[in-house]
Amino acid sequence: MDLNEYMEKAKTTAIYPDAGSGDIGYVLMGLISEVGEIAGKVLDFADPDKDEAHYCFMKILRDTELAGKVAGDLKRVIRDDEQRLRLCDTSKYDDVRFVEFQKQMIAEMGDVLWYLSQLAKELKTGLNVVGHENLKKLLSRKDRNAIKGSGDNR
Repeated sequence: MDLNEYMEKAKTTAIYPDAGSGDIGYVLMGLISEVGEIAGKVLDFADPDKDEAHYCFMKILRDTELAGKVAGDLKRVIRDDEQRLRLCDTSKYDDVRFVEFQKQMIAEMGDVLWYLSQLAKELKTGLNVVGHENLKKLLSRKDRNAIKGSGDNR
């Protein structure tokens, strides 16, 4: 499955207020929330503090996990309470501003994709497996009307 095919299938599970409207606040909160969850899972498996660099790494993971929890809470308020907060509404940008913003975001999303691909490689898997397993989970949640809520195993 290529990335565009994944995107098309995944959008059928995008159930949140104003999905597709250009307001990127919800998806940004979701991205931050998921990075926080990754940080929390790494904390569960990481070695105890050994030196100053390791201490700093663990602190960053703890802070990231906390930021992810706060972002996840806001995301659930937006989604489950159908709040229309309009946190970052790109539909209000004029064409010139939108194109510049889009260009900058494409570059940053490419960086995120690079790190995600390297994380998958370090964990001896591939993005096809990640995408397939994610779609399987999301479509199951959609079929069971469990998109809303929280927790990995809902």
